[in-house]
Amino acid sequence: MGASLAKVRLVAAPEFDYSDVLSGLPVGLYRSTPSGQILDATPPMIQMLGYPSREALLAVNAGDLYVNPEDRRRWQALIERERVLVDFETQYRRHDGAVIWVQDRARAVDEEDGQVMYYVGILVDITARKHAEEVLRQNEATFRLLFAGNPLPMWVYDLSTLHFLEVNTAAVAHYGYTREEFLAMRITDVRPREDVERLVANLANPRPVLQSSGEWRHRRKNGQVIDVQIESHAMQFAGHNAVLVVAQDITDRKRAEEALAESEEQYRYLFENANDAIFTIDLKGNFTTLNKAAELLSGYLRGEALQKNIADVLPPEHLGTARAMLTSKLTGGDPTRYEVELLTKDGRRVPVEIATTLISRFGQPLGVQGVGRDMTERKRAEEEIKRHLNRLTALRAIDVAIASSLDLSLALNVLLDQVTSQLQVDAAAVLLFNPHTQVLELAAARGFRSHEIQRTRLRLGEGLAGRAALERRMVSSENLTDEGRSFTRADLLVKERFRSYYAAPLVAKGQVEGVLEVFHRGPFEATTDWLDFLVALAGQA
Repeated sequence: MGASLAKVRLVAAPEFDYSDVLSGLPVGLYRSTPSGQILDATPPMIQMLGYPSREALLAVNAGDLYVNPEDRRRWQALIERERVLVDFETQYRRHDGAVIWVQDRARAVDEEDGQVMYYVGILVDITARKHAEEVLRQNEATFRLLFAGNPLPMWVYDLSTLHFLEVNTAAVAHYGYTREEFLAMRITDVRPREDVERLVANLANPRPVLQSSGEWRHRRKNGQVIDVQIESHAMQFAGHNAVLVVAQDITDRKRAEEALAESEEQYRYLFENANDAIFTIDLKGNFTTLNKAAELLSGYLRGEALQKNIADVLPPEHLGTARAMLTSKLTGGDPTRYEVELLTKDGRRVPVEIATTLISRFGQPLGVQGVGRDMTERKRAEEEIKRHLNRLTALRAIDVAIASSLDLSLALNVLLDQVTSQLQVDAAAVLLFNPHTQVLELAAARGFRSHEIQRTRLRLGEGLAGRAALERRMVSSENLTDEGRSFTRADLLVKERFRSYYAAPLVAKGQVEGVLEVFHRGPFEATTDWLDFLVALAGQA
């Protein structure tokens, strides 16, 4: 049983179902195993073999369809050696016992290890053509009878002039010309113009009595170009050196073959060019295929990835989840979606959302196909949204504390609680301006290891905090040890070992009320978003 496509190694992903594509064509499509089990057959094949139902045909071993068992052994030996069979002709026995001739085109579909998984092929009933060929062996009276009534288009042409000498009823019906029109034409007139030169060159070659000329294109009277299979026989006809031709229209079969090739190509294109990572694993968790997006996501080239197991690319805390999902698939679970972290080749951890589906063939689970989507940007967006919500909540808490309490100390403590938690700083302090003494004095503090901050008394313009109050702008230092006298509280620096510093003025109704200070004991690079929120907190106070 056969197909004319060149052999293509299929990825271990679900086989495309071509039955819908081919069910309307007069060719049979099937799949069968090396042992002869028929796995699937299209309605035209079931009808061709005369079986009452698909189930009835699938219950038959493919080897039992052959009239001659030796043909089956020869078919299997050829496909195991060549992997592709083209135009293998044999006799099948129909369900009702009738014998038909079939032409089989098949190819072997292999597992990853090179073992044949099954055969897929196209079966064409060529009984009519075989009957036509038999005509060539009959005497003239029988020939004329069978020629006229043969269901396949047939004609006789003069080998020298290429004029039609006779045509049968099927040729008239199929090509659309009347018999009289045919007899006024040459065989070049039913060819597309661009094919005539090839035809003339072919006719110039010596030919045997019986010849299979292969596939050609013909043009019907309405201009439609069809594909045909030509069989011919040199003979004497009414005193002419002539050739009898049988033309079998194979346009539908060619369409079926093209549909097979196009569908496989479309699947492969979608697989390779998908934005999401697509992969398959076997039941042991070994990778069997992956696409380009999976290579980019993991950092592994395809050859490297196919040597890996899921245990090599998932951290231990996520491996159990993946294995549990695989077990769920094997016990009949629905398609699942879950999140894990992927360990890339360069050691990064990438959050990935995985959707998986069980791969089964003929009821037997083979592995899992997965689609992975990089969640880094979505996670970052979620964290950003969460951070903004937390900050809005913080501003609201400060606002409520100030509005509902007459206790300044309580309000300042709420402010510092929000500053240290939302800005992730090591320490923070609020210095309030005393208008009588014209000095900034400590009002509240968080995160300090010593009591040195309590000694803070700064005039406007003195130190970094005094400058922030005087100039009414944020003042900062990435390394306080480099500030020298600019940071006047040397003892605080020694005892607390602060490194980074930011001071924002507290201004209310156009008057400086104080300074909000934040400290880091390590290096710190403030983002624009972080600085904006610091200013917002200072403004809320």
